[in-house]
Amino acid sequence: MTDTIDRLAPVLASAGIGHNSGAAPDPFVAHLMSINDAYDDAKLWLDGEKVQTQEQADALGKLYTMLDEAQKAADEQRVILKRPHDQAAAAVQAQWKPLVDKADKARKGVKLAVQRWNDHLAEIQRIEAERVREEARKLAAEAQAAHEAAIRANNLEALEQAEQQLGNADTLADMARRAEQAKAVTKTGGARGIGKVPTRWVGRLADEPTAAQQLARHYWQTKNAEVVELYLALALKDIAVGARTIPGMIIAQEKAL
Repeated sequence: MTDTIDRLAPVLASAGIGHNSGAAPDPFVAHLMSINDAYDDAKLWLDGEKVQTQEQADALGKLYTMLDEAQKAADEQRVILKRPHDQAAAAVQAQWKPLVDKADKARKGVKLAVQRWNDHLAEIQRIEAERVREEARKLAAEAQAAHEAAIRANNLEALEQAEQQLGNADTLADMARRAEQAKAVTKTGGARGIGKVPTRWVGRLADEPTAAQQLARHYWQTKNAEVVELYLALALKDIAVGARTIPGMIIAQEKAL
């Protein structure tokens, strides 16, 4: 590379760059001028015409040597100037990378734990959706049977009750579809945190002998009309399949019109 710089001394001097200027020459400017000059020469030669004579080939050979030396010299200088930055980057990497990797290892572990919890939630959700779907199927079958019986009996009230049951079955089926499609998951990411674990309110009958009576009394007092309608629907269902005596019900045979 020293030979290349020496060869460029006249060029640098003509550009006002050198020891006489009072400042060290900028190595980039030296290499820039060298490569630009050789490149411009190459453009003159590479005009689309083929080499016609040995003299042209020799001249191009010399030009190639100049370009080759200029490229190597510029690359060597690039490596020299880049080395301190590489060393500084390596020092930063050595200090910070283990810390980043440590956090990443823990982050991945937490993410895996959350994913397993999400899988657990998804399985619970799938089971619940299947339970509701099966309940909807049973209710739909019972409602359809009651509907057909009401038609045979030509009983409009029983028909209305059966249609209500069919609507309830459709509602349950829709609930099952929504439960299956919903994604109840714990989120990760965003602000590098874990989102709130999703919850829902559920209920079951209390473990005491009078729980069912207490529940019935509560809804008898708060939703009397709906409870009566429910009881009546159960009674009509039993009558449709043969029941002839039900407390609180008057059961009689009527002519179908």
